[in-house]
Amino acid sequence: MQISASTQNAYTMTQTAELSKSASTTPTVSADTTPQKTDSINKKAYDYFDLGEDISSYVKIDPVQEKTNQELITYLTGIMNNKTPEGKKNLEAFDTSWYAADVAMQKIIASAPRPKLLPDMAQLPYITEQEMEIEKQKTKPYIGDATESGNGLITLCFDDTFNEITEEEEVKLGNEMFKNLYSFSDEFSQTQKFHDLGFEYAKQLNNFYHKAGRSGQSMQEFAGIDAWRTSEVVCNSYSKSEVIEHYTIISDKLKDLVSNNSKGFYDDGTPKGVFTDNYIQKVNDTIHLYDKITADLKEMWGYGNLDVRA
Repeated sequence: MQISASTQNAYTMTQTAELSKSASTTPTVSADTTPQKTDSINKKAYDYFDLGEDISSYVKIDPVQEKTNQELITYLTGIMNNKTPEGKKNLEAFDTSWYAADVAMQKIIASAPRPKLLPDMAQLPYITEQEMEIEKQKTKPYIGDATESGNGLITLCFDDTFNEITEEEEVKLGNEMFKNLYSFSDEFSQTQKFHDLGFEYAKQLNNFYHKAGRSGQSMQEFAGIDAWRTSEVVCNSYSKSEVIEHYTIISDKLKDLVSNNSKGFYDDGTPKGVFTDNYIQKVNDTIHLYDKITADLKEMWGYGNLDVRA
């Protein structure tokens, strides 16, 4: 099974009790009766669901952001697909969801005493695909069960650029991605209604994840490559400059992961490095792809002359 909470652009909603408490301090925004354009590319994302009511009055689509998202999706579609060898290779390399676990593991091993811990940890590159997915789930944000009394959060997770974040930061990130996916206005995202819709959304998303998990397919396969790629873009809703910065940070973090991997062996034959040569090659393939993406986007968008929000 290859279902990943990271590649699914995970969302995290707060407690019902917490929301009720916060509702008293957040403004109530009256529905805007002005007709809004809601036929957005966001609806093509695999995780865009019907929330059970007309949300058009809460939606505010930014035409500049819509154009940026569409251009990025078109570009990524051109280099990633499951039909050509190069497209398949790029598609696999683009997924960085499980590197967060490896970054964390590298830090643990670097500070661990010899010799008991290292030999066991050194087997990490040989774990099965299923075990790898378990590691992903441990270190990435995920949706808690909105119907439970607990918030379902882990105490520490990683964002897309492998930075450790707290529960509070995770909730903020999840809410922002939910807002971006549905193009909700800034004003509406501060209301209780926004959080109510978030709980409805979380239940539908959990149900979708369960079906995907039972399918035995990767999320890309289960949801469809185009729908998965669209979700990856619209949930972040970065400006052109932010897109380039985001991909550059990922490449730099992975370069650190490779350069920090120790070479050689200890006297007892245990390898010093956490990762095998095959694994390092896999990381390098991802680095090469992200460097290519940033170079192509800089050329396409005339980087250096970019407006921050253009």
